[in-house]
Amino acid sequence: METRPGAVLLAALRTPLAPFALAALAFATTSCDYVAANRHSRTGGALAADRASRVPSDIVFYPHVLFGGDDAYLVDGRWYRPAAEGWRVFTSEPLELDLLRRTLEQTAER
Repeated sequence: METRPGAVLLAALRTPLAPFALAALAFATTSCDYVAANRHSRTGGALAADRASRVPSDIVFYPHVLFGGDDAYLVDGRWYRPAAEGWRVFTSEPLELDLLRRTLEQTAER
């Protein structure tokens, strides 16, 4: 008996575990793309940030988001984050923080 080229694939997709397999495949392929896309703002594997000369004493009350394992705080249009040697300010704004800053600014204008 001869089988059509797509018959085996169609039979496999009809199994009860097929949705889980497809979800795992989709997650595996998109997560790799996500990691690669987030490297655009990094220089030599590290985020571009300088030591901050001044930081508001109430910085913890400013808008903030978890970014790269630490909180990033938005102060007057610039992103700050704590570091072992003190506060750092991003010299090159990562895409994710740029999009969030724009959203916060648009919300504040309304």
